[in-house]
This record gives sequence, structure tokens and C-alpha cells, in this order.
Amino acid sequence: MPRSKYTLQFKEGDLAVVRSDFKIFGTRSFGFGPRIVGHSTMMSDRLIPDQAFLVLGGAVQAPHNQNRKIFVEVMTDVGPKVVWASAFKMKREKDE
Repeated sequence: MPRSKYTLQFKEGDLAVVRSDFKIFGTRSFGFGPRIVGHSTMMSDRLIPDQAFLVLGGAVQAPHNQNRKIFVEVMTDVGPKVVWASAFKMKREKDE
């Protein structure tokens, strides 16, 4: 019998929607993603609850020095940005 689970493993072409309970405390904006040479990190103030972003590549697990968090590259109105996947609603994945 198939069962459903939720995951942050987004794939290319998925729509990632910012969690409705996602909040950044304080008034300053900071990069909410890994620092990777050749890539831009999304700023935290751009992550507005219920806003959707197109995922440009599959989810990637960061190295151990970044706690092995999962990040994705998404398209924004100013170009591609990397962002921690924890900002987005988990997507349903069906096991077969």
C-alpha cells in the first residue's frame, strides 16, 4: 500500500512556496543560504510567506561545516539565488 511522506528534496522545475510561519526576527536582512563561490545567496527579507519560487536544480546537501542542511537554487526577479530549503513548505512525496 503506498504511503505519503513529506520532504525538502525539491527537484528541478518544482515550485517551492515559503512557509506561512516563516519569520525573520529583527529588522536587519541577512543571507539565508550557503555561501558558494559563483552563486548569490537570497536575502532573508525576500522570503515572504506564501510566495513561490521556481527551483532551478535539485536539492543539495551542504557539507558538515554547514550542518549538512539542504539548499536549493531558485529563480527570483533579480536572477538565480541559493537558499536554505527549510524556508519552504515541505512537498508531498509518494512512495511506490
